[in-house]
Amino acid sequence: MRTTLLVFSTLAILAACSQDGSTSPAQSRSPNARASQDATPNGQAPGASAKPAYFTTITQVTGAEASWDGVGKIYGASVATCPAGAKVTGGGYTMYGAETAVMYNAPFGPDAWRVYGVSHASGSVTAYAVCVQ
Repeated sequence: MRTTLLVFSTLAILAACSQDGSTSPAQSRSPNARASQDATPNGQAPGASAKPAYFTTITQVTGAEASWDGVGKIYGASVATCPAGAKVTGGGYTMYGAETAVMYNAPFGPDAWRVYGVSHASGSVTAYAVCVQ
C-alpha cells in the first residue's frame, strides 16, 4: 500500500513539473526573456563568468595519542586540528587496549575532530581528521 502511494505521489509530482520543468507558478514571459534568464547563471549580467565553488586542498591530520593506564586514569581524548583556514569534513580514530569504548567521535568545532575513549584497562586513542581548504 505504501509503495503504491509513493509511486502515485511521485507520478503526480512529475506530471505537475513536466510542463515547464519547475514547481513555481507559471509566469508569462516572452521567449527572449526566458532565454536571457537561462543564459545568465545566478542572476549575473550577460558575459560575466561564474566561478565554480570548490576546494583546492585535501589534508589528513593526526592528533596526539592519548593514553591511560586503566587504574589512575581510565580515559583519554585526542584532537586532530586542521591547518589554518581549512575546515574539517570527516574523521576517525585508532584505538588500542582491551575493552575500550568510544564515548565521542565527531567534529569538534568547524576545524577539528575529537575522539574520547574510556576503559578500565590500559589503552590509547588517536584522532584523525580530513580537512579541505
